[in-house]
Amino acid sequence: MTLTDLQRDYLLKRDGADSATRSRYDFKMIQKLKGTLDAVQDARWIVKFLPWQRVKKVVNDAQIFTMLEVVTMLMSRMEYKKVRSIDDKNLIVFGEDEEGRLKIRPPSEIELERAKVLYDHLYELERFIDIRLFERVSIPGYDRPLAYPGGLEDAYEHQLRNELEEKKWEDDT
Repeated sequence: MTLTDLQRDYLLKRDGADSATRSRYDFKMIQKLKGTLDAVQDARWIVKFLPWQRVKKVVNDAQIFTMLEVVTMLMSRMEYKKVRSIDDKNLIVFGEDEEGRLKIRPPSEIELERAKVLYDHLYELERFIDIRLFERVSIPGYDRPLAYPGGLEDAYEHQLRNELEEKKWEDDT
């Protein structure tokens, strides 16, 4: 799947297009996306079973990092939730109530299944980079974020953990 220059231009200027143009192009773009995602599944078979000497001729870092970016964008848009634990016993997920305020709820079955698969991938990714390395040694040219991009949910988790620790401290005295 390759976008034409006209299709790329449409995507860049989509908000300015009339509704008929948007409808027509959006349909085409969705069909292209579906075809591309189906092709990625086929690519998995090719990479798995063809000799590496043949495959490596068409693969580069930019393609790999673009695929990772697309995956994280899709997970964000599909509203994957981080499964957490504040008390190291119970699993929770942050959701929103009707007014948009954060609330704690147990993870759904699909969120638990997603977490299992993501953990498997996390352990695979750790074959290529030590995720704790940047806490010990700076990598030249890499300005690590001061905090993970979890936003309000991460801040709320830290607040709840602090409150739990304070309560534990009071109970111990």
